[in-house]
Amino acid sequence: MEELFEETGLQAKDLLDLRQGPDLVVDDARGTSWLVHTFTATTSRRRLKTNWEHDSYRWTAPHKTKRFSNRVAWLDNVLEATGHCLPNVSAPE
Repeated sequence: MEELFEETGLQAKDLLDLRQGPDLVVDDARGTSWLVHTFTATTSRRRLKTNWEHDSYRWTAPHKTKRFSNRVAWLDNVLEATGHCLPNVSAPE
């Protein structure tokens, strides 16, 4: 809850639901591995108060995230792991 508040300004009273997802190991552009603790928070608040760690934010449907070129490279992995997007499945040859 502390991290959620620091990065978004959301408090427990602002949440409709909070679910813990799986832990993931993702690599950044330099090849450094990071342990990511995933959560899904549901709120009716339309505005967030982001901290210095963020340049901007945008509400969108999970399946529409690929249209944004400035998203973090590992966002698709997090959305898939938390069940918000289906994995990319290539058609059989």
